[in-house]
Amino acid sequence: MGLKGVSREHQLGSYFLKGEAQVTAYHMLKSRRHFLTHNTDKKVQLWSLDELRCEKEWRGAAFQEVKENL
Repeated sequence: MGLKGVSREHQLGSYFLKGEAQVTAYHMLKSRRHFLTHNTDKKVQLWSLDELRCEKEWRGAAFQEVKENL
């Protein structure tokens, strides 16, 4: 049973931006100021929580490989 007028995605706490790639995996780095994401566009990205921006991007790289090399 759901809330009337509220989409299932919002009820589950998931939010989607139309046209944007979805995150398929993530990993918080030891510094706790950066995290890695892997998305449906097959990009691995390094994000800064301090600046709320993507600092580096690897296209077509294996998520696990990038994670181990950082």
